[in-house]
Amino acid sequence: MNPLRRLVSFLRQDRLHAEMADEMRLHLDLQTERNRAAGMGDREAREAAERAFGNVAAIQQRAREVRGWRAGDELLADLRFAARMLRKHPGFTAAAGLTLALGIGFVTTLYTMINGVAFAQLPFEDPARIVSVSLPATQFDDYARRQDSCEAIALVQPNSANLRAGAFVSRYAAATVTPNFLDVLRVRPAIGRGFSPEDGRAGAPRTVLLGHELWVREFGQAESIAGQEIQVNGEMCTIVGVMGEGFGFPFNQEVWLARRADEPITGGLVFGRLRREITAAQASEQLTALARSLTPAGARDGFVWDADTQDGREKRTGPTKIEVVPFAERTVKQALRIMLSSILGATFLVLLLACANVANLVLARAVDRKKELALRAALGASRARLIRQMVTESVIVAVLGAAGGLLVATWTTRALWDYIMTERP
Repeated sequence: MNPLRRLVSFLRQDRLHAEMADEMRLHLDLQTERNRAAGMGDREAREAAERAFGNVAAIQQRAREVRGWRAGDELLADLRFAARMLRKHPGFTAAAGLTLALGIGFVTTLYTMINGVAFAQLPFEDPARIVSVSLPATQFDDYARRQDSCEAIALVQPNSANLRAGAFVSRYAAATVTPNFLDVLRVRPAIGRGFSPEDGRAGAPRTVLLGHELWVREFGQAESIAGQEIQVNGEMCTIVGVMGEGFGFPFNQEVWLARRADEPITGGLVFGRLRREITAAQASEQLTALARSLTPAGARDGFVWDADTQDGREKRTGPTKIEVVPFAERTVKQALRIMLSSILGATFLVLLLACANVANLVLARAVDRKKELALRAALGASRARLIRQMVTESVIVAVLGAAGGLLVATWTTRALWDYIMTERP
């Protein structure tokens, strides 16, 4: 039979089986009537009709094999039987499913956390080209004008902001950023606009960008928020836009203030977007050469982070090489990555132990079912059919454990992230 017709027959098997049973019953009834007409009694006529027709169950089975999909029928039968057996032994089902759920949930949670910390890429366009640059923040303006290794470099100064929305003042993680901050990341606000060069002019009105969660929580998702004024750290600021959901660069900030040219730089994080033809190693060499050219005479042991020495301030020296590394690796050193990878490998041993425990449970149950399996074999069940039945039960337990593990991992991952974000200074 055509495979497509077999599939259609399988999907309509209940109706087809009912029609086949009715047809066989009609044949038996007609033969019984003929036997009665030949002078037989009712019981004798029915028995003779059944002997002439043959074994009804066997004929129905052969008809199903010809008209239907035998493998599908047997699979459904195995699934039904396995479900009944698991319901009959709730202790085994609960123990095996819970063991797998906890093992899978634990491993998945740790993998998610470690991957997010050590191996995840930034969620921006071409993230491999976004690099952290160990430039002296206090000399940022000099480097920004003279460097040509990056398409642009930007400065972020993480801090906090007391934001007044209505009658209440709330404290949020914030950052003062150079106006090209979003241009380097190639990100656009969901509402309004990003910072413009005019926002960075000396004496320009203070402008601010808000995070999506803050906008939802404090402003009720007001679409007309761009252009409104709010008080941040006691200073009136104009809201120019709202960032998209999930944006919190670099460290889960919710408020970003544009840095003005007349504001002093006391520290911060410098990052940039590499030119396509420049590697991180080449950028490091070029920026190191630039740093040496900017180093005041007499500072031979390192770079002077504060180049303004005319007023007698103490010279502070730093490393002799400008490091340029992918931003995603900035806070995760190679040694830490190796350690986290080792921890991740150890967590898979936990899952292996969970699987071993479940295997022992299945083996113990199989020993208890020797009589049942022997009886089924005596009734004609093949070894392959018995093995398939046991595998079907194991698959159902595994599916239940995987579903439970997914729920455990989802809940624990969210709880851990919420705790980390709450406890973060």
